Amino acid sequence: MKTILIPVDYSAPSRLAADFGLWLAGQLGAHVILLHAYPVAVMPALYTIPIQTTGSDETLYQQNGEYIQAFRDDLLRRHPSLNSVPVTTKVIPGSAKSAILSEATEMKADFIILGTSGASTTLENWLGSVATAVTLKASCPVWVISGTTAPGRIRPLTYFADLEGNEVDCIQRIVEIARDLDASTKVIHVAASASENQWDAEPAFEKLKEAFQGESDIHFWQFDDPHPHQRIENYIQHYNPGIVVLAHHERSFLDTVFHKSLIRHIVLTAKVPLLIIPKNAIRA
Repeated sequence: MKTILIPVDYSAPSRLAADFGLWLAGQLGAHVILLHAYPVAVMPALYTIPIQTTGSDETLYQQNGEYIQAFRDDLLRRHPSLNSVPVTTKVIPGSAKSAILSEATEMKADFIILGTSGASTTLENWLGSVATAVTLKASCPVWVISGTTAPGRIRPLTYFADLEGNEVDCIQRIVEIARDLDASTKVIHVAASASENQWDAEPAFEKLKEAFQGESDIHFWQFDDPHPHQRIENYIQHYNPGIVVLAHHERSFLDTVFHKSLIRHIVLTAKVPLLIIPKNAIRA
């Protein structure tokens, strides 16, 4: 049985992520784990005795356990048709980002689902969000659900391919997810016009199409644009695809800066569900 990890902070975005995650689990026959990480104040490194802002360790743990259990009960109450989906809860002390990544690895999660309201301040745009940090570090696919997502409206999955790494296996993984959800897959590559890479991209994209020749539920499109970053954003805004899929993997420093900025920007501004695939975790 697949495992879906849904971090919860009791905000409206995490509530929406839980709604989407429960629906997704129903589609995939998966088990949902609701996770809440609660902060614990500690003394500076000079001191070795941790202190909490209120209550003892046991009290904090018990209170947070009651809160997330109530969240679970409310989730299932809102979706009576999905009451058969197994949903368990877990609370741990620590920072949200560290807790999400460590728990996802320990439980071998198939998906992480995060809710985000986007960036509302310049500081958030500069520093990014927990959602951005997790998408770039997680070893499993991460769904990022915005405040406008409606469960069930996910067709097709639109993947913006960069033609790097093991692209065939990455697309195959996306196609399998799409088929599990009775959706089609659209693969789009935006080549930077007038760049040296443009001439390499065209034959590489044709080979990619050949690898999936004869499969009726996957479609390929290629565009040339001097500003691929902007072209992707414009496409998302204009066509409002059901789900946007991006991939990330280890790169050179300069490539990493650009690619992370693209993912961070889309995570913070897109109004459609995002699925981030860790390409470096796909076996060749």
